Amino acid sequence: MKINKLTKQQQFFHFFDLASLNLQAGDEVEYFFEVWDNDAINGSKSSRSQKMVFKAPSLEELEENAEAASEKIKDDMEGALKDLKLLQKDIDDMSKKLFEKKNFSWQEKQQLQDLLNRQMSIQEKIDNLQKTNEQKLRNEEQYKEVDEELIRKNEELQKLME
Repeated sequence: MKINKLTKQQQFFHFFDLASLNLQAGDEVEYFFEVWDNDAINGSKSSRSQKMVFKAPSLEELEENAEAASEKIKDDMEGALKDLKLLQKDIDDMSKKLFEKKNFSWQEKQQLQDLLNRQMSIQEKIDNLQKTNEQKLRNEEQYKEVDEELIRKNEELQKLME
């Protein structure tokens, strides 16, 4: 690590993979950092950081978070489905109107573009919800103990997304 001699404090970054500790829900890990200088004349000295604690969420916290996330995803998905139904109605209305015409006005072209933009926005929202749900499932699997009701709710969400 390169040291800047003009400052009294140095920043550094260290990565430690907590997965290697096989932590279970509710486990705690205390850690600190200690550095030594290389003063060969006066003897090396050390400095230690304060103790810090990482606490893995408890099963209750995991269940609460998973349930809250499931409800939010479900509500957002229902909102996206309502938007999709409204968009479909608007598309049907527009197609009936344009079916009778051979040439489109600038306003009609703009309306078509707006419908396309809305469709892309809704699709992006649905894709983000699917990614959020997949991330939530990975987080739940990390601690392995998922109760039956959460599994049932996740299956309902998956059906909604399909």
